Amino acid sequence: MADERLPRDPLLREAAVKDARPETPARPFIHLRVHSAYSLLEGALQLGAIVGHAVKDECPAIAVTDTNNLF
Repeated sequence: MADERLPRDPLLREAAVKDARPETPARPFIHLRVHSAYSLLEGALQLGAIVGHAVKDECPAIAVTDTNNLF
């Protein structure tokens, strides 16, 4: 069994399993419905924070689809 090859220590086991996972998915994931603070009653994050999360998660793109906004 593959489980027998993993360390018994929970921290070492978690690290071994994490190292076995690929860093990036085979196909990139793109959020196609993101609401920012400009969407009344739907979004809470400012655009800068949304972009920051996308960069951190290595998203190649996002679709900001704000609705019900007033300018």
